Amino acid sequence: METSEAILTPSPEPSTVGENQSIPDLESFPHITEKQPDMPPVLGILPSCFQSLKECQRTTSNCTGHGECVLVHKAKADQQKNCYSCSCKAAVVEVKGGGKKTTYWGGPACQKKDVSIPFWLFVGTTLTLMFLVGSGIGMLYSMGAEELPSVIGAGVSGPVKK
Repeated sequence: METSEAILTPSPEPSTVGENQSIPDLESFPHITEKQPDMPPVLGILPSCFQSLKECQRTTSNCTGHGECVLVHKAKADQQKNCYSCSCKAAVVEVKGGGKKTTYWGGPACQKKDVSIPFWLFVGTTLTLMFLVGSGIGMLYSMGAEELPSVIGAGVSGPVKK
């Protein structure tokens, strides 16, 4: 018994997995609507622009404590809404021995640790070391293939027959 394939057509209703389960649409990710004392981290897809300062602070949990909501674009005649977004700030922590550790934050709610600088330092150092080791091996190989000069070979040739 062969089963036929269903024709793919766009449908306005969400598709269902089981009787009571449905697959969430990407636009229906949860947004945090109010700040609670032990609130979990900000999850879901956040908009890049909020209409009011309070909405930005409420939805991003006040930029998860790693920044502040600021006015990015002011409303103009052709634009009817202001645009507020998170401005992330670096966190500087004193460590033992008199040093400082700086952590940079990113993301729409400053909820992600920015690791781009350590990543590029690691990648750059690795590539530089690989280039130096490869060049050194290449130079040693090319030097081993060269013929010795005649001055070095003159003293070790042995007695000449007359």
